[in-house]
Amino acid sequence: PPSPAAPPQMRFPASPRGLLSYLVTLHVLRLGSGVFRVVGPGHPLRATVGQDVVLPCHLSPRVDARRLEIWWIRNRFSETVHHYQNGEDQDGEQSRDYRGRTELVRAGLSNGNLDLRILGLRPSDDGQYLCTVQGVASYSEAAVDLEVAGVWPGGFRGRSGCPWVCVTLDLSWILGCFPTPQSEGVGALPQL
Repeated sequence: PPSPAAPPQMRFPASPRGLLSYLVTLHVLRLGSGVFRVVGPGHPLRATVGQDVVLPCHLSPRVDARRLEIWWIRNRFSETVHHYQNGEDQDGEQSRDYRGRTELVRAGLSNGNLDLRILGLRPSDDGQYLCTVQGVASYSEAAVDLEVAGVWPGGFRGRSGCPWVCVTLDLSWILGCFPTPQSEGVGALPQL
């Protein structure tokens, strides 16, 4: 007989059916524990003003995200870009700059995809976004960097908020410049 101080021995089922039941139970317990992490693309995304863009993000392991609380937030401004909870979009807290312009790509939620589509990109959409997820026993977030470029006649492209300056002997022109959220007034130059 084992000594009273010895820890109890774990016994594995002897039959294949019992072993299969045991493994399935362990798997369900692991999935039910709610431990996950949010994974972003790991590189900046580039898009052009006027385009639609999908900001990719997913859970690891790839668990069903339909019942989780998902927030997409602008990191620099701490503004709500999109909020999803209990199977529905929560528009009440959404920044008016994004109202009617975002949608969570629902087709992939059951597979752990948290992708956000932004419609009709604006220069002010340039910057870092945080995808955050809250579960019963877990919280995680990942950053997604979006670089928005403008298009001007002749095919020139430039990142938003970065003016191009052409200097001549008698006058200077600023090409392809548009205001950013920090600008003062209409037509003001962005701060560098």
